[in-house]
Amino acid sequence: MVYLWSATVPPSRGRRNRSLKVTIRNELAILIAATVFLVVTVVLFPDNALQIVLGVLFLLFFPGYAVMAALFPRAGNPDAIERIVLSLAASIALGHNGA
Repeated sequence: MVYLWSATVPPSRGRRNRSLKVTIRNELAILIAATVFLVVTVVLFPDNALQIVLGVLFLLFFPGYAVMAALFPRAGNPDAIERIVLSLAASIALGHNGA
């Protein structure tokens, strides 16, 4: 897990210190990092082959994977192969809905 923010809540009436943590799952952190990397690649290196590969992933995989991560937050439900196939299908469905 990636911790975005952490704070300690002061104790109240005999309770111990509690900590608040805002977390995101590792796979969503990877999607965010890949998105930032794509933006940097587009800005710094136009007409690059890596830009095309990341752009195809960005259009055909990332939106559906984000939806699947929101719908099925627990790992292993569905399996990895099922999650990839559902991600591709959801990305295509989301893309056609917006057009």
